[in-house]
Amino acid sequence: MKAMRQIVAVLALVMLAGSAQAGLSLTPDGVSRGFTLTTIASNFPFIPTLTGGPFGVFYSTSGLLVTDGADSSVRLFKKDCDGQDASTNRPTAFYAVGHEPLGMTEAHLHGKPKYYLITSPGEVFQINADGTPIQKVLTVPGNFKFADIAFDPHFGVLLATAPVCGDIDFSCGGIFSIDPVAKTSTEIAPNFSVTGLQVDASDNIFINFFFFGTVWFNPDFSIKSIFPLPEAESLVLGTGTLADHIFLWDHNGELWEQNLDGSDLTMIASGGELNPIATADPHNGSLVFTDHDKVVRLSGGGLASADGETQVNSCMDK
Repeated sequence: MKAMRQIVAVLALVMLAGSAQAGLSLTPDGVSRGFTLTTIASNFPFIPTLTGGPFGVFYSTSGLLVTDGADSSVRLFKKDCDGQDASTNRPTAFYAVGHEPLGMTEAHLHGKPKYYLITSPGEVFQINADGTPIQKVLTVPGNFKFADIAFDPHFGVLLATAPVCGDIDFSCGGIFSIDPVAKTSTEIAPNFSVTGLQVDASDNIFINFFFFGTVWFNPDFSIKSIFPLPEAESLVLGTGTLADHIFLWDHNGELWEQNLDGSDLTMIASGGELNPIATADPHNGSLVFTDHDKVVRLSGGGLASADGETQVNSCMDK
């Protein structure tokens, strides 16, 4: 693994993902439900490793932030439109090789919003809205490999997921509670391989447990429901008329849609190579995630922003 990281560090300086990559495409069910797949940005640095390409996606007040493990970078896309070229978008920040920046979140602490980012080995940084680091808050102790981070308003802490520990040992990941003020961390669910994570507006918590499905927790962390899709690595809640739906990405690069009541599990896209982080575009309600060397969006089908907006723009129109 160490040798592989060294190889990745060298190749990341010269490789771009312009080479042909397979991509996600809608299934007949996805088409019949009115969904559309488009590309927000392509040509990210990409190497086919666990975190060797665009990984985390997050909207700040400055725009769309995208982390990339191939060059340990964060890029800011100020325009909310499709058809952008990542190779011409200079990163706003670089992190250490082997310390890939991954998930990001916004936390409201003492009434003031702050942004946080977690790296693969568990370094938590407070960042600016453009992705540049302000300070390192802490490093979670232990030899864990992290994926995602989210703010839990109910307990006033950050939650972080670790799929593995050591050299890709899936038996010893876990969920961590991080207090960014006290600069402490506590493992609250040890020995699980966990990946995607989202906290909704009602403080409900949704977490992908890789081997048995996605768990919906109440704000007090009691279990409300389980979505038993195995090898689910990513999740995002729907918007608009699909606000009562959950979207799940599995290890095979398949995208599934399911009602929150547990009914109607349907594959709507396949053929992707997806990472454990997805988000909703606040401007139009589309769902944003990564696929190989691209950041893509799922729109249509009833997805909409809080004010009912659905329009997705092309950069060619601007």
